[in-house]
Amino acid sequence: MKSTCRTAAIFLRGWFAVCLLVLPVMGQENTGEIDLWIARLSSGSYAERDRASQVLAGMGQEAIDPLISAIQSGDFETSFRALEILKILGLRSDLVTLEKIIIKTRQLPEGRRKQFVQWSENAVDNWRKNRSRQAVKNLEKKGISVEEVDPLNGMGLMLIDEFAVEIENARKNEPEVDILDRISMLKRELAGETVTPSGDGRRGAGGPPAVRIQLGERGAVFGRNPTVLSDLVNSKFTPKNVVLNKEWDGDVQGLMELVFVAGLYKVEFVERDITPAILNQLARIRRLRSVLLTRCKYSFAEVVRFQEQMKKHSPIQLLATGRGYLGVYGPNSGEPDDGSGSFVSLVSPNSAASEAGLERGDLIVQVDEDSIRSFAELSLVISSKPVGNAIRIVVNRKGQRKVLEAMLKSRAGLQ
Repeated sequence: MKSTCRTAAIFLRGWFAVCLLVLPVMGQENTGEIDLWIARLSSGSYAERDRASQVLAGMGQEAIDPLISAIQSGDFETSFRALEILKILGLRSDLVTLEKIIIKTRQLPEGRRKQFVQWSENAVDNWRKNRSRQAVKNLEKKGISVEEVDPLNGMGLMLIDEFAVEIENARKNEPEVDILDRISMLKRELAGETVTPSGDGRRGAGGPPAVRIQLGERGAVFGRNPTVLSDLVNSKFTPKNVVLNKEWDGDVQGLMELVFVAGLYKVEFVERDITPAILNQLARIRRLRSVLLTRCKYSFAEVVRFQEQMKKHSPIQLLATGRGYLGVYGPNSGEPDDGSGSFVSLVSPNSAASEAGLERGDLIVQVDEDSIRSFAELSLVISSKPVGNAIRIVVNRKGQRKVLEAMLKSRAGLQ
């Protein structure tokens, strides 16, 4: 028995010794193979040069350093081909390999280095496009509908003859952010971290200037984010609506795939329970600009808290349409809208509001236990209420507090 154990021990020691000798040799052989293929880049045979290019482009990170050396070698034919192979390798690679290539190319002489500046931008955009396609596939597997949309539909611009967006002028004076910073942000998003982007990665810390949309003789300030606007109007990414209805499998963690959907235009939940976990995941998607809750169950307080959290980074449009209908209209131009409540400009006849005794000029300040600061908040809280249940409405009428009771009616059959 002792003899057998001693023999096994001697065998293992010998095996480890062989491994220590062989592994460096294997690495050297691999490096030597790469050098041989690089040497063939200057071959007199086109077929051999083409074959060498294809092999090197598929070798991944191991080929980066030898290709960088080849670019610096001074041999024009080899240098030119090595440079193009490195670009192809970067476009086919994962984000980590792409980052390494960009870092390494900064070691090159100025003439060669400049050739990689625009390529770096395009390579990162290409990665985003590919990741967006994958995100859409992943979402659809979970029963989430992702549909391309007409970015001008519903924006009130369909009858305008002259439409110009001053995007480029807004960008001219913006400081450029290092491409590696964009990659770092993408890597953090890939890891599921909460990231606050500044536009498309090229915005200064102070935020981009306002963008003016020219409407014939008129002008209007649309917003302070040229990237979002350009994405919707004439961008490289097709705007998309994402709809989560009864087909969605309910995987909340999977919602982080929304981070990678290029051109994300609107997220709509249809007949779902909007839990704090869902809102927490949405709050991590800093590019989110519009959320629609259609016939959903949710806590008004939690939804408002989510909206306030998102507003710290950029404006977000949060709308809701419930089953219940109150029957009041918000303030018109020139009527009170100072955050002290929801001004009633009109009461629909035969509506729940009319039957409850609401009047034009009332200022709704509370519904049940929830304080109301605007018509948008009134819409959110009413949309969270079931049909047929009595709700308590507190109004300020000509300086006096009044408490009314309304029974919401169904939206079904409304014209």
